[in-house]
Amino acid sequence: MKTLSTALVLVVSVLASMIGTPGDAANVTLEVQYGLPTVEAQTVFKRFVADFERANPDIKIELSLVPMDKFLPVSAPKFMAGTAPDIVHALVGSGIEIFRNQGALYDLSAFMDADFRSSFVPQFWGTLGTHALPISVQLEGLIFYRTDKFKKAGVIPPAGDTPWTWDEFLAAAKKLTKDVNGDGVIDEWGFAERGMLGFRFTKASIPYYRAAGTDVIRQNGKGKWVSTFDTSETQKALRFQVDLMTKHQVRPKASITWGSPEGYRAWKEGAIAMFNIGSYYEWTIRTMTPDLQFADGWDVMLFPVANKSIQPSILLQEEGFAITRQSKHPQEAWRFLKFLYTKDRLKELAIVNTEAIPALKDSLNLPYYTQQKQLWVQKLSKWMKYVSPQVSHPKYVPIWSNIIGPITQEIMGGKMDVEPGAREMHGRINRDLQ
Repeated sequence: MKTLSTALVLVVSVLASMIGTPGDAANVTLEVQYGLPTVEAQTVFKRFVADFERANPDIKIELSLVPMDKFLPVSAPKFMAGTAPDIVHALVGSGIEIFRNQGALYDLSAFMDADFRSSFVPQFWGTLGTHALPISVQLEGLIFYRTDKFKKAGVIPPAGDTPWTWDEFLAAAKKLTKDVNGDGVIDEWGFAERGMLGFRFTKASIPYYRAAGTDVIRQNGKGKWVSTFDTSETQKALRFQVDLMTKHQVRPKASITWGSPEGYRAWKEGAIAMFNIGSYYEWTIRTMTPDLQFADGWDVMLFPVANKSIQPSILLQEEGFAITRQSKHPQEAWRFLKFLYTKDRLKELAIVNTEAIPALKDSLNLPYYTQQKQLWVQKLSKWMKYVSPQVSHPKYVPIWSNIIGPITQEIMGGKMDVEPGAREMHGRINRDLQ
């Protein structure tokens, strides 16, 4: 009897150790770096983390909050020191491409099956490919316009998915640029875009080059990356962007330093009729000018093209999660990502990111998108065939920030003409690419 009692005590002890108690520590701790800065976004993500930990008591999430614009300066020292997080959240263009190209991120195709991969909108596998799971995307290079101003000026917008040519766009912008009170000063501008150097200038400017059927760098026949500023197409794109402000004067000179707030304010005050910006602007319009309704007060058109032979292009701007190669627990990190990627959770994560477009097909089939989001239903969903990611090269964004942006502004400011500016950019870009 004593032997049986001892055995029972031993069994109970073993079972108790297996079951654990509420205060037991998790077996695995994952560090997850999250980047959306708003309180609303962080609150939603923290709720999902708590839900995951309750469903997976063997895993604890240690959350670090690093804003997207601080991703590279904060993350690079960690990668170099061997202390990178298990999971990083980043926006394409923030520097995450550098880590992908250095082999510091897992190719997630090793974790996912065919069904999971096919659950994403195909076009949303962007610049990072399968080295990051896209959460949501924004579409850059769209022209938002005030339908009230178009009607008043007698301007008829392009129909459906047929964009204006540059000549047609310019003619409309001239007609929409007005000195309303006759004092010799322009009160309403036909067109504007953000000119502040860095991220905003880059996203506003790339569409010009795509609209000319080119980009600022390309691979030559030997596979080497080179500048295209020695080509007529690239120089035409540069000149058209510059001339809108300097020669044709349909864009305010002050916009050369505009960030988002200045552009939003000009839209709200009725000072601009057309605005080159991304799909997130829908959220801003509803917030700042709720009296303007879709189709009745504002609408969206494709970016104009140099000529009718060039297909429209919409720039994909994606954010996503990646698992770092320094993670000691990649399988558990994948469990956390799989937990996040349901249609409802991705919808919430997209909404708190200035109502971005979720990457899962099932999310876009929810009534919120099929019934309420008229911009998606009537326009953007039909334009997916034009969507493509930015050039996948680690120096692409720095080239824009450090070379193309500053020189373009010097040209706009009258310090340099287009031809010598293009030559300087060509030389500096090629030296940078060596």
